Amino acid sequence: MNKEISNFIASMSIDAIYVVVSAPFVECIREYEWFNQECFVHHDNSDEDELDCAYFAPLVRLLEIREHLELVAFGFWTNFYL
Repeated sequence: MNKEISNFIASMSIDAIYVVVSAPFVECIREYEWFNQECFVHHDNSDEDELDCAYFAPLVRLLEIREHLELVAFGFWTNFYL
């Protein structure tokens, strides 16, 4: 791998990484208070309908949602089996 690219990747913070979230999944994150301040519309010039309603969302926020959902699911299953 090119040394400049390797250094760039190594210096990236997880806070600087955004991912494209397309419909229908983007509807699931619209309810969060940070959505309007931290997500950006993905403008696509192609004819792909799935990206018509897509947003760049911070990876760190999506990981927070996943962690929360895993904790909720874990709590449900541990209470279920007790």
